[in-house]
Amino acid sequence: METNNLNDRLLATIANIEERTDGELIALVRETLTRVGTGAPIDDVNDQYKIIYRELDERFRKQGVEHINQFDDLWEFYSYWKENNLNTYAARRAYVRSLYRQDASSDPLWVGIHPVIRDVAKSRFDSGHRADAVEAAFKEINSRVKEYVRQKTGEELDGASLMTHAFSPSKPIIILDDLDTEDGRNIQQGYMQMFAGAMIGIRNPKAHANTEIDKDEAVSLIHFASTLFAKFLLATQNIEPIQEEAKDNKSRGLFVRLFNPDDHDLLLTLKTTVLNHPGKEPVILVLGTKERTAIRLPMKVKFSDELTRELSKVFGDENVVIRS
Repeated sequence: METNNLNDRLLATIANIEERTDGELIALVRETLTRVGTGAPIDDVNDQYKIIYRELDERFRKQGVEHINQFDDLWEFYSYWKENNLNTYAARRAYVRSLYRQDASSDPLWVGIHPVIRDVAKSRFDSGHRADAVEAAFKEINSRVKEYVRQKTGEELDGASLMTHAFSPSKPIIILDDLDTEDGRNIQQGYMQMFAGAMIGIRNPKAHANTEIDKDEAVSLIHFASTLFAKFLLATQNIEPIQEEAKDNKSRGLFVRLFNPDDHDLLLTLKTTVLNHPGKEPVILVLGTKERTAIRLPMKVKFSDELTRELSKVFGDENVVIRS
């Protein structure tokens, strides 16, 4: 029963893995290693573990951080504990804890905080300047969105007006969700209000008032800043307007159309299939009924007839295209 519960959480994490924090993925990887090291069947969770491990490994690579856990397959962990005489459950638990031991730059308060936000806020927070740390976090968000909008439009905006312009549901510069659906428009509207509200209610008061805040409030606000920053990065780094390139066969990659972005079973099938054919070619997930925007997935694939057949069986021939 415990293994089934773990498997359910692994599957749920994979369904929206791009939105999960590093801390969430680390905790799940650690728990999975601990479970199989104390008797849980490896094959029940190995495929799901490998997907989450590769996502975490890629994030560490982009951050320039060494991923000390080298077990990208649970059977490798099994071989390791056999070869190194980790003969008791206690010994294996201790070893797993050592794989993600937190250092001074990653104490519990900062697990799950985006590295960019951590870099601008942590030293201020640690020195007791908590309001200054919060202000720095939201100033960084403002600065990044401001630069992105300037590059896209040439406009120089700031603060709440910048956020309402950038994330406007009617004419957004930064698209957060499928605006062809009511849910997508609501998400766009909600995040626009959160970004703008953060500038009015958090950044500006902290910048203009000589006040201090308690530790719990500061931690909550920094986590909020990290959530907004991660949402901004997800929208601007992973989503690209490729519809014209796709139509004109100018964009190289594997294109897969998914009509319902909430179909977690199909998303998991796509990710599992792609990870079984690792390579160097990009994978683009086209959402909805129109090729307006697409998600460039954080994994690469090797083109092959076998890959095409596997995906076509699930998504249909008309929804799977390889452009090379």
